[in-house]
Amino acid sequence: MNTYKTDYKAYVLAVLQAAREINLAKSIFLPTFDQTGWGLGQVLDEELYPD
Repeated sequence: MNTYKTDYKAYVLAVLQAAREINLAKSIFLPTFDQTGWGLGQVLDEELYPD
């Protein structure tokens, strides 16, 4: 199975759950990591220490 797709699906589900739990619109959460300049792989890399 494609790890990226699995991780992205988990992220989307987590956003939906978090939005529901704190009673906010899911649109306040970043849809992707484009705004941060980091890729999903970098975000999930436990050994990455950005400057």
